[in-house]
Amino acid sequence: MILLHEQMENDEAEFLKGVIEGVYKIPVRVSDYNLDPFFEKISATGEFYCNDPNLNGQLAKQFQGKAVFLLTRRDIFVCNMLAPFSKADQWAFGGTSESGPYHTVSIGRLMGQTSTAASSLSIDRDRYLRRLELLAIHELGHNIVHNQGHYKKAHYVNATTGERVCLGRHCDVNTCVMYEVIELRTPPCDQEYLELDGERRCDAGLNEHLDRVNVDWFCVNCKDKLHLNIPPEYR
Repeated sequence: MILLHEQMENDEAEFLKGVIEGVYKIPVRVSDYNLDPFFEKISATGEFYCNDPNLNGQLAKQFQGKAVFLLTRRDIFVCNMLAPFSKADQWAFGGTSESGPYHTVSIGRLMGQTSTAASSLSIDRDRYLRRLELLAIHELGHNIVHNQGHYKKAHYVNATTGERVCLGRHCDVNTCVMYEVIELRTPPCDQEYLELDGERRCDAGLNEHLDRVNVDWFCVNCKDKLHLNIPPEYR
């Protein structure tokens, strides 16, 4: 697998290389790379990029037959072409393309105590790297974990406005790395919540997820035959 990053000065890319190789047992080649061709803007006003790293097909063209992971500082958002763009509701920690083995994680919101991009609060580096580690394992798991019969359709719901954003299918076990998160801290359920197949979940904060996630990351169903089903493009 190829891990491309944009001038990361604090060794986040090398850190993730070790994480991915340790968890998934696949080789990772790291490269500092210009990621401009791979990120599509989804709004004419501001630097808002789609979290599908292969939306325009450029990753598939340049890295045919290889899995690619993008690590970026850019603020990324769930693509929703059927509704007006919402800066407040569509932002994302990461994304996995529906068109191939392509993943991305943004560090843009991981250093603060809240998801507000303008927040000046900071956390210790160990906590930051722990967040980054979980998100990378999660995004790769969307393609590498094959036993997904128990997954449920996930939505982010803004309880105040009624805005709903489709987040794909996710594990329903909240101690599994493949459970979905929607904020750094679990928001009040009367404001925002995660919905799984119509069931309201009020536990979708990244901090809380880190505190409860399994030591070996996956639930029993997700872990079943994990290392026997690695797609060839990741090797």
